Amino acid sequence: MASFQLNLVTPVRELFNTTASMLVAPGVEGYLGVQYGHLPMAVELKTGLIVYRDAVDNRRYYIWVSGGIIEIRPDEVHIIADSALRPDEIDVEQTRKALEEVRKVLKGELSTMSSSEAMIELEEASARLKVAALVSEG
Repeated sequence: MASFQLNLVTPVRELFNTTASMLVAPGVEGYLGVQYGHLPMAVELKTGLIVYRDAVDNRRYYIWVSGGIIEIRPDEVHIIADSALRPDEIDVEQTRKALEEVRKVLKGELSTMSSSEAMIELEEASARLKVAALVSEG
């Protein structure tokens, strides 16, 4: 299977620079699939799950991102994420606590978080837990 160069950076670090055979990323208009030869485009990312298949070891890898931009060219893809975490960097307990706070806000209980902040946190925390769960399932 043909492959393409794939790299993901945030404002503070590079998460990876590898060769991939497939990528799925959370575009603002829906999830986007990429393979070698894809038409050039730039797409805004939303919070969600990035999945890619490494061309060398043929394994799937999962990354959580909270927005950004993906630039696609036929033989390379560059992702500039607002923030991103590998599964082993996700603090599941802290994420569950954040979801509890979100539930309180959405139930109308007193909180330091606004409803709009709660909705953003709900989306971000849910995506982090999904990445952690996918990896733990193997």
